[in-house]
Amino acid sequence: MELPFMNEPFKQLITVEEEISRETETLFQKIKATLASFPPRKQLYGVEYEQQFAQVCGSIYAISTFTSSVLRHVLHSMNLAEGDEVICPAWIRSTYIRSVLATKLVPIFSEISPYTLSLDFRDVSLKLSPRTKVVLLVHSCGIPADLESFTTLCKEKNLKLIEIVPCPLGSTYQGKVLGTFGTAGIIEYHPQHNYSDQDACILITDTETVARRVRSMSFYEHKLGTFSELQGALGIWDLSRQDQCAKTQKDAAYRFDRAFEKVYGISIFHEHAISEWGHQKYPIRVSIKIRDELLEHIHANGFKAIAPRKPAHLHSYIQTRLRPPQLLLTEKLVREIILLPTRIQKEEQDLLIQTIQDFFDRPQA
Repeated sequence: MELPFMNEPFKQLITVEEEISRETETLFQKIKATLASFPPRKQLYGVEYEQQFAQVCGSIYAISTFTSSVLRHVLHSMNLAEGDEVICPAWIRSTYIRSVLATKLVPIFSEISPYTLSLDFRDVSLKLSPRTKVVLLVHSCGIPADLESFTTLCKEKNLKLIEIVPCPLGSTYQGKVLGTFGTAGIIEYHPQHNYSDQDACILITDTETVARRVRSMSFYEHKLGTFSELQGALGIWDLSRQDQCAKTQKDAAYRFDRAFEKVYGISIFHEHAISEWGHQKYPIRVSIKIRDELLEHIHANGFKAIAPRKPAHLHSYIQTRLRPPQLLLTEKLVREIILLPTRIQKEEQDLLIQTIQDFFDRPQA
């Protein structure tokens, strides 16, 4: 969909999804303001949404909470000793590392795999110590990690496994929803979801002590134990269309696969035979020398694409506090990857694919 007032050289492609998102956000803000003018009442939709979310995941508990504090509460519930170690990837929000430090635990950074962008199992095995108590496994871009290896390791070494899933529902491993393999799973919300915000997430767990701690602390800190009526209602609606959204994103990823698998200079990622990848974003890997130039070329043609955030171990606060060692593979991968949108209309996707192909087909200097 193109807006008439947007002309060259400022022409931008506005997708139907973006227009719907904007209109929904405007409506959401109006309804939210209206509801705020009435006395609060029992949050039936919020409670129902959590119950339905737990049912979809196959978990006992699903608790709406906040990414800025949830990991701290989960770790507190495990009765760990000061100085115990938490193995984690560097490709993670720095707020999670701050949560580890706030509980007086020690984060041990490990490399990520070039195949799954999650923790590299071999590197994790080398960094185990008698003080290792927790493995923090992030399913980057919703790509399922090697869960069979990590669950076996945690069982043999008596370690706690915490999963972080930075995407909505849609990815599974051996038929199970990501986030349900460890003691707790943190399901982050995409910032475009209109019934939440960038700090919103849902904790799923079967462990009562974890659920009780997160529920009580979320209420104490934020005066909110569950989503509001409106947020809960919109969440229930979103759950009802999960299959449709997953199919849309899967189809988009398949078209990207076919287009890029033969482009010299682009590496793509594949899901395991025993997993399903929900494709929140579609990552491609290119040479460090051209990554930023390609990203600018995509933006100049009116498309959205982003580079990964800086690895957490390179943040100045963490550098000063921990002096972590270099992670050469992680740092290299983060500088090579571009994340492409999967919630995109076919016509816009075709133009985006052509834009990227044109970049690689141009005469080299």
